[in-house]
Amino acid sequence: MNGTGRTGLGAGATTALQSIGFQTLQPANAPATRTTTITYPAGRKASAEAVAAHVPGATLREAPTSGGDVVLTLGTDGAAVQTSPTTASSPTPSESPAPSSAQAFTTGSCIN
Repeated sequence: MNGTGRTGLGAGATTALQSIGFQTLQPANAPATRTTTITYPAGRKASAEAVAAHVPGATLREAPTSGGDVVLTLGTDGAAVQTSPTTASSPTPSESPAPSSAQAFTTGSCIN
């Protein structure tokens, strides 16, 4: 759904999602919204997360009712469909672990 007011944005997102392999419905307009959201019914969170991997910055929101489809609503925040999935970056450790001293083990040593 296009909640940006910009003509063609919903159609572009639909085409991008189809090119990745998602099944989509016809794009439609939504009331103006700032936040890009992915709304999903109970039991469809994994599907919503699959879409979210291609829409960095989108907010996941569980629908108040059960049943229905996963719905991407584009907002004016600029989030857009990426054809390559994004991954969360791993935090960088603030300190390096202390180096361990090497140990030699002989035949018959147990190193559980």
